[in-house]
Amino acid sequence: MEMIDTSRFLPYGLTLEDVLLNPNITDAKLREVLRQRGVFIENFSDQIIPFYLSSLISPNEFYYFSELLRTKEDREKKHTEYLTFDSDRDLIQCVPPKIKNFSEHVKQNLRGVTLTKHSNFSQVKGNPNLIEAEFECETLNHNSSWYRHKNRFSGKIQLEKDPVKKRLKIKISTTSKEIGNINSLAIQELKSHFDKKGYTTVEDEVQKITFDLFSNEERCAFLLSLASNSKSLTLKGITNIGIAPDDVEELSDDAKKLMSGDVNSLIIRGENLSKNFLLDDKSNFKSLELATIEVSYEFELSYCHGTCKILYGFDKYFPKKDKKAQFKIDIVEVKFDKAFNSVNQRHLRDDIFAEFDLIKEKELNKSQVIDHET
Repeated sequence: MEMIDTSRFLPYGLTLEDVLLNPNITDAKLREVLRQRGVFIENFSDQIIPFYLSSLISPNEFYYFSELLRTKEDREKKHTEYLTFDSDRDLIQCVPPKIKNFSEHVKQNLRGVTLTKHSNFSQVKGNPNLIEAEFECETLNHNSSWYRHKNRFSGKIQLEKDPVKKRLKIKISTTSKEIGNINSLAIQELKSHFDKKGYTTVEDEVQKITFDLFSNEERCAFLLSLASNSKSLTLKGITNIGIAPDDVEELSDDAKKLMSGDVNSLIIRGENLSKNFLLDDKSNFKSLELATIEVSYEFELSYCHGTCKILYGFDKYFPKKDKKAQFKIDIVEVKFDKAFNSVNQRHLRDDIFAEFDLIKEKELNKSQVIDHET
């Protein structure tokens, strides 16, 4: 561990609260730090944040929290939203080159976030009905020395017009909570612009793939259906699942044994979990809340081949069982031979994302949880 300069800033009060509420810092991690102090709290969930805010934390404790913050923030994650859209014009003609006064909107709505880049909407591969804009923000980041250095995160919004189904497919790329908030704000501004132009109506809502759109059985079937092959992806196996017992439905006898001890949620790791009895026996689906799946693939693209791991599902559902958690795709790992070291890894990840997204769209259409025909 590097030496901590204790003369530098240690967050407290609301600044510390912003850190502790980060989803990467779980209740278990907060409890672990307190145990090392010899502190035990009975009503943990209700009292833990107020306790931290009323006490000081040491530089070493803050260093520990900083490592947790770093774990996933820099990794790009993608999700898709949908919006009814009706216009005979090409999509590039329907959007403003830039969202008017967007930097000021970000400043007013997002505390501690500064928009440093906001590109024009541009065509993707010359397609006037497939466009994208990129964003970059600067945030206050509590790093390993816990000094308030600034950090930059990037994100992207891609819009694709489907004139047959009269809708927009909105692909959203994020690398941090802050850039996710900027993307959401940009979509709100675009929706307002489309309403004024008559391409959408005020009543039209952006449709999201959320946990509560599915019954337990539908969700299990949908998530498992994505663990399949495509033109460029060959499935090796399911390597990780995030699962919990339903609060109401009765578990099978075997599942009860696994969930004994008042288990709230469970992460199971393996090499071929599709053979695990929880997933192999469909009679379990009604009583199980399957939230995430990690799959291992071999990929074969024209310019590169190797292996990758993709984590997908409703990763924000646990630990608070957030029914509005959105479906997201996260490429956890990409490996390839040294012969491909010159490959642009961002483009490679984009191509893997795109290939897996084809699987997702196919199975989503089958599930009919999103109104694709409006």
